[in-house]
Amino acid sequence: MHARRVRGTTRRTSDLRAVTLRVHTARLSYVGVDRLDITRAGADAYRKRTGLTGEGEPWAPSWTIVWPIIKLRREVRDLGAYADSVLLAAWRAYEPAFTAEMRNSYRRNRAAWDALLARPSVTLCCTCTNPDQCHRRIVARLLVACGAVDCGERPDRRQ
Repeated sequence: MHARRVRGTTRRTSDLRAVTLRVHTARLSYVGVDRLDITRAGADAYRKRTGLTGEGEPWAPSWTIVWPIIKLRREVRDLGAYADSVLLAAWRAYEPAFTAEMRNSYRRNRAAWDALLARPSVTLCCTCTNPDQCHRRIVARLLVACGAVDCGERPDRRQ
């Protein structure tokens, strides 16, 4: 085994090939074996059901920052183009707040981040319909900064 330094983290690799996480993102309906639910509701439901921390919890947004977005989406959903501009403005405020939460998560949950980075692949799943305004794409970018490869959004098979 070799140790390879990747932007501040050391990852174990075999002599045959380097282990590089391949990151996909998808809607929550995705059912592949590499599925990881990173929703706040999913993390809370798992904790309520089992009393344990869910596997995707380190990448779930706090209710403090996600609830206002959920509420706003409900309030403007029938307003057409105006809704799009309102949601884009809200997203521009949400994105740095969520990124700051993920920086804190990386410090507090380093073992979970390292374990995820050691996997061969993951599909980060959330309920958002627009991947360009979803935390799953932010998490994918942050994982790329840690040495992963971004493979993009998986198609929604229900369409």
